[in-house]
Amino acid sequence: MTAPGTGEAARRRALGRAGETAAADFLRRHGFDVVARNYHTPHGELDLVVAREGTVIFVEVKTGEAAATVDPRTQFTPRKVTRLYRAALDYWERERPGEEPNLRFDFVAVVRRGDGFAVEHYEAVALDDYLPADFEW
Repeated sequence: MTAPGTGEAARRRALGRAGETAAADFLRRHGFDVVARNYHTPHGELDLVVAREGTVIFVEVKTGEAAATVDPRTQFTPRKVTRLYRAALDYWERERPGEEPNLRFDFVAVVRRGDGFAVEHYEAVALDDYLPADFEW
């Protein structure tokens, strides 16, 4: 017997993985190189790390169902953005020590529609727009 809710949690994880794959495929088709997926840091996981024209881009992916009442874009909370920023800095220190940072942050919202996915790519997101006014970098 499985624990209550285990099936739903597994379904959400599978949807999230499928959404990240759809996002990675979309970005590749648009000229990005996928450098890392699900990169783990002490501050959390980076969904996708991609590169294009010398810029390293940290991509947060949110996936939802077409029938859902929650828009995946609303999931980009101050807490999530703070974690993303700190995880990106950790990535940079580990993977590109001594290099001058040339990075940006993108968000990708993925919505399952039938057998496919609709992908919206938000480039060069200003993280300050998502953080509380008293946040200190």
